[in-house]
Amino acid sequence: TGAVTHEGNITVHPNKRMSDVIDLAGGFIDELRGNIGEEIAGGKSVTRVRRLSGRPTARRAVLLTHADATTDTVDLTMYMSTGDLKHNPYLRMGDRIHVTYRKDSVQLFGPWHREGQQEFRPGDTIADVITLANGRRNDDPIEYVEVWRWQKDTDVYEIFPLAGGINSGANIPVEEFDDFPLQPKDQVYVRTVYQWQYGPRVTVYGEVRYNGNYR
Repeated sequence: TGAVTHEGNITVHPNKRMSDVIDLAGGFIDELRGNIGEEIAGGKSVTRVRRLSGRPTARRAVLLTHADATTDTVDLTMYMSTGDLKHNPYLRMGDRIHVTYRKDSVQLFGPWHREGQQEFRPGDTIADVITLANGRRNDDPIEYVEVWRWQKDTDVYEIFPLAGGINSGANIPVEEFDDFPLQPKDQVYVRTVYQWQYGPRVTVYGEVRYNGNYR
């Protein structure tokens, strides 16, 4: 039930995991796209693709309720980022899956393979968000790290300097700051030395764990 394309009962084999069942239900609704016809100048018609739901689903907080009324919260995004099957459990007779919409997010900027907005779960640290971002690119040294945090429902913010300093020339390891606990709407800025020792590079993309540039 919830933010999937087709709600309802599904018959599956015992070797099916949660991600398999969500696929059988048509996938998350924010992935659903539709075609619309549109007439433009000169009587010509074009077909445009639009997303039918603009609200992102909560892939990190899928509620799994068992027949004995016990519940688990499943983090499918973490499964996709790590391949760890504990985040994509087998299903049992009578299980109920409910997909909700995303409530909170954080943002991570810097030398990451997939920087930007990530769904937030209570208890997340910077290390968790780095994992969701598919890890670090190693083309620049980290010089300065800070977190911007807004007070709830206000424009008032606080800046937390975590490591290094501007123009410090430091090369900070991720382990020096990745245990910092995050809150909803936090923005993590990891500053790097611009174009540090760039040389010949290749670009790798497709069915690999880490898309991006490599020396």
